[in-house]
Amino acid sequence: MKLVYYCSQCNDVIDRLEVDAEEITEDKLGFSILTPGEKEDIINETEDEIEIGIICDDCEAEDDLISLVNNNLIH
Repeated sequence: MKLVYYCSQCNDVIDRLEVDAEEITEDKLGFSILTPGEKEDIINETEDEIEIGIICDDCEAEDDLISLVNNNLIH
């Protein structure tokens, strides 16, 4: 099974991992702490692949900069 991590903002693929489907659990992936709504928002599961939407470093840095400008912390 493949785990595909992609940026939910720019849609770039961040990483692809090949894992043993029998060893994958929500606990091991850290999904057990998410609410059902959060899981629905970030996880898309198909027969042979799990896509996980996260934010890449570039988009996170851009969001931080926009936040600083909007809060008038930098000009």
